[in-house]
Amino acid sequence: MMGDLILLIEKQLENVQSNDGYFYITDEALENLSNSEYLGWTHFYKDNACTLHPILKALTSPSSSEIIEKATLQNCEQIMSQLVNIEDGFENAYSSSITLSSTKFAESTTIPLPPEFCAFAMFFNFLGLFQFGKLLTVLIQEAENADEDSFFKAIQIDKSLIVDHSFFRKRIYHAQLQMDKDFLNRLALAIKGKALSKKRKYKTINIVFYYFHLLKLLDLPHEELLDACIKIGVTDSPDINGFSKKLRAFKSSIGTQFQFSLPST
Repeated sequence: MMGDLILLIEKQLENVQSNDGYFYITDEALENLSNSEYLGWTHFYKDNACTLHPILKALTSPSSSEIIEKATLQNCEQIMSQLVNIEDGFENAYSSSITLSSTKFAESTTIPLPPEFCAFAMFFNFLGLFQFGKLLTVLIQEAENADEDSFFKAIQIDKSLIVDHSFFRKRIYHAQLQMDKDFLNRLALAIKGKALSKKRKYKTINIVFYYFHLLKLLDLPHEELLDACIKIGVTDSPDINGFSKKLRAFKSSIGTQFQFSLPST
């Protein structure tokens, strides 16, 4: 269920906030990651199928307009239920391979990923959204298009980019050889920077609103959307007036404040 995904994200956001805005990996998880045959999870950011989760890729691909038209909240949640098992905890939140198949989709998608890496890539992607209003994959794409502000924002979110991502590693290497002091000073600040501010500007309910937007459900009666949000777990308040206010605020921000688009292949 989508609610499981939200619980997973909220749990880790609380952990980051309790650590003064920094993301820590346990010693056990670090050892497992160090012994992995993979270099790291940052290379997953280059593949649309590995970022966030396949349902978002499917819903945002240019060929998916018919899927979006026919989709319902129920089958969206059915697909989401394949992706997350909250009972296994964060490090094992994803199975070693994820198979997404539906009669609505042209083909099945199988993603062989180490469970920890899939979870980390998903979480850091969302962390960029909560801190800067953009998914980490969007920040990385902007950085690769010579946007240095996005370059340093991405590093502030996921420090492993400086050693595991080829573009970031090469850019830093060139700056060191050329003694680009301004760049290196900004790099030091980004490395020291908190991944999440104490007061989160962007809330998890907006993720659900955006799913509703992709599924063309935002024009349903607010009572129905509120009931769905309560079931998903992003709110427990039956206050329809307060909910409608949040929904109107989100609608006014679509296309400006929230950038959920995935990078093109």
